[in-house]
Amino acid sequence: MTKYSIALNSTSLNQKLFIVIFLVSISNLYCKNSLEGKWFCHKVVYQDGKDLEVNHPLFASFLSYEFTSGKAYISINYEEKGVPSKYTVLNSELHIGFRKFSFSFDNKFLVLKEHGDELSYYFLRKSDFLIENNLYQETYFIKGNDTIFHRSFSLNPEFYYETSFSNYLRKSISNYSKTSAQRHQFKGSFVLTRNNEILDIMVEQGINKSFDKSFRKVVQDSEKYWKNSTGKDILIVQKFNFFEQGKYFIKKENWDFYHHVKKADDYYKTLDFISAIDFYEQALDIAISENEFTHIMLRDMSRNLGISYLATGKIEKACESFRIVGDEHDFNFRNFLLKFCK
Repeated sequence: MTKYSIALNSTSLNQKLFIVIFLVSISNLYCKNSLEGKWFCHKVVYQDGKDLEVNHPLFASFLSYEFTSGKAYISINYEEKGVPSKYTVLNSELHIGFRKFSFSFDNKFLVLKEHGDELSYYFLRKSDFLIENNLYQETYFIKGNDTIFHRSFSLNPEFYYETSFSNYLRKSISNYSKTSAQRHQFKGSFVLTRNNEILDIMVEQGINKSFDKSFRKVVQDSEKYWKNSTGKDILIVQKFNFFEQGKYFIKKENWDFYHHVKKADDYYKTLDFISAIDFYEQALDIAISENEFTHIMLRDMSRNLGISYLATGKIEKACESFRIVGDEHDFNFRNFLLKFCK
């Protein structure tokens, strides 16, 4: 009786253990299935519920997580897919590469909290994100008998490849590496039709015949990876900015502007917003020749100047600064405009 009882208890224990493992596996599978798809960050707050400071890098920014086929793609640009990392779900924990998150679902929100971080990230699926943030934007131009729409967050075809389209181009253009070590700026475009055909490949600012020819061929070959579900013909624009040995491509007449902005940035980083405003305003008074780099500098400067105005209580001037280069559809300025510039 004793041996039989022990055997019976052992069998019962194994059955219970199997049931527990089965339930945990089912739970992990359910959580993983619930994560699948693309999520867009709606807001970031401290875990105690407090809002971020206005000069926090994540106060106004874009962030998306896409979970598919065991890989997570993290992107800070809605036009880019992001770099893939393996992800797993283990006992209500999300592991992405070496990073660990606790996650939960709050109504429509996916809430992520990374271990060791003090922030909580609230994500929505695209359809909910569009509705919640009113990001429907459609701008277009007429070409012949066709209406071509500019790419935007709400009109954004998907590129189904292991990496982003820009990385695909970098990998596929034969002389990309050689060209990227030199001072160049490149701009090309093409139309992706509603039927997933690539037409009208243009090089508006080329490098040389070899590079431009390779760009056209690689773009045409990429047709099989695109999926345009917008129902419209979309203009896709691609830029590359090459700066020699990591140095910025600045013309002589822009050096004064550059040094004023750099000085202002130094004050901004130390939270001396009054001094930062002084040098940013001086920079705005300097006549510059426009190129891709000065455009990037002007965007960054307008954001930092606007934040500096906010920090010193000059709300109206802050709104003016943000609107120099941004609007409510620009993720780098959107939250500032919505909160302070209604």
